[in-house]
Amino acid sequence: MAEPAQTRYTRCRYAVGDVLTDIMREYLMYSKIPLTVIYKKIMGDDKFRKKLKQREIGQIQTLESHGFADSDISLMFKIARYHKFAMIIPDEPSHGWDSFPLETDNTFCDNILRIKSCRNEINHNPNTALSQNEFRRMFKMYIDIGRRSDKHLSKDNNHFTHRVENYETCSLDKEMEEKYKGEIENLKKIVESNPRPDITVKTYASKETQTKIDNIRAEELFEETSSAKITVSGIENAAKKAKQMNAQKDNFKTDYIEMKKATNGSLVLFLLINNRLFEDDMMESELERFVKTLFVTADLQCIQNHQCNIVLELEDGKLMI
Repeated sequence: MAEPAQTRYTRCRYAVGDVLTDIMREYLMYSKIPLTVIYKKIMGDDKFRKKLKQREIGQIQTLESHGFADSDISLMFKIARYHKFAMIIPDEPSHGWDSFPLETDNTFCDNILRIKSCRNEINHNPNTALSQNEFRRMFKMYIDIGRRSDKHLSKDNNHFTHRVENYETCSLDKEMEEKYKGEIENLKKIVESNPRPDITVKTYASKETQTKIDNIRAEELFEETSSAKITVSGIENAAKKAKQMNAQKDNFKTDYIEMKKATNGSLVLFLLINNRLFEDDMMESELERFVKTLFVTADLQCIQNHQCNIVLELEDGKLMI
């Protein structure tokens, strides 16, 4: 009998949240730099600290006592790619931080990019159900990451590979299946559109972003702009599309939304938004217009079932690209 789609989703969340996160932690500890030194470097860099969310500052506060045990993939990725912390990771991605690695690319940072991409794909997927094909594709990536990290970190007995494989087949109790529901409920659908007749796109915003939008409306900050990021999951050839879109940035804007940069790891777009977007009932129609511009102009294609999901996040502070 086929396994429930919800259970397949839970397996992926556990593989990423447990094993892939532990791999990131070990990469950041590989150089054996004292935790006190790393903590002082981070806290002493005002530019980097301004990029962090409040919860990430809280994770940094336990660095000296707990190492990276409290750190999530998002925070560790920011630390790994920041140029002033280059001493923490002994190498660089084969094609830079904004290009997804090829199968033959095998540096530590290539694998870190793969981990971040997997994290984005599952964390920014508001659907708690995965098809069998999606599940197999994702676990193939997870196992590949585990295999590479076992070699990088000189692990005995295929340590990380076996941990990933265990989540692919192990028994899951009810508590495990319920664990991630709260995180998914944190996302609210704000618009559903059909940028092309054959494609449905659902755009979501987190509660944190919804609160920021409410504050803009309450304080009538409509003459200002906001930095934002949208993550488009389920796109074919995301790395290639990001490169093409960066070369044609002027083509990806509407009256109130302007794309500044595209990266991969899903397809991630950094935006500058005119706050008038959030005035009255304009947001839904303008987002629908921008999404149509993306999919038609860049000829974006969905991997599965002609449906893609987008998560909108308003960023703190200035646009960091």
